[in-house]
Amino acid sequence: MSDITLEVGVQQIWGDHAGDYGPDVTVGDLEVAGFTARQLTLNGVVDTAAREGAKADFGVNRGLWWSFMTTIETGVAVTGEPIDIYIGWSPVSTAGTGNPGNLTGADAAYTGGTPELAEGLALLKYLGSMICSNDQLPQTAHIKTLQTPERYGTIVVVNNSGATFHTDDVNMMVVATPIIGDVA
Repeated sequence: MSDITLEVGVQQIWGDHAGDYGPDVTVGDLEVAGFTARQLTLNGVVDTAAREGAKADFGVNRGLWWSFMTTIETGVAVTGEPIDIYIGWSPVSTAGTGNPGNLTGADAAYTGGTPELAEGLALLKYLGSMICSNDQLPQTAHIKTLQTPERYGTIVVVNNSGATFHTDDVNMMVVATPIIGDVA
């Protein structure tokens, strides 16, 4: 009889790969396999502001399930407040085309369009929240496991923590890990 096992495929990691991304393996490293770097600059994001990352290609042949996790560091200790994670799915590879919620598909501040952030977020898929603990160190949380409805996606991080994010991006990232079934 054959066994079905789960394997981890190539991850999508949104972080400041063009700058100071370099997670500390003791506090915030979520890399478990090879990964594709997607640019997302989170340093200094103020409370109630949002940032979108570069559009990712999850692959023409992709894992059926994807696990989303995040590691974020605030500048001061906060307790019980959320950092919200969204994704905008798209069937189109071009960064600025075929996106919901006025996404540009590039690393940039995200305003949601006119007139406010909430209207743009309402058109995206809410993945979940990391609820901050009373700790300034990078905090890590599993956000959601889901199936990808489209080949391309753009991550949005909304800071509702009550504090500004840390001034560097060393340990800040959003990671999507494919979960692939294998018949052995």
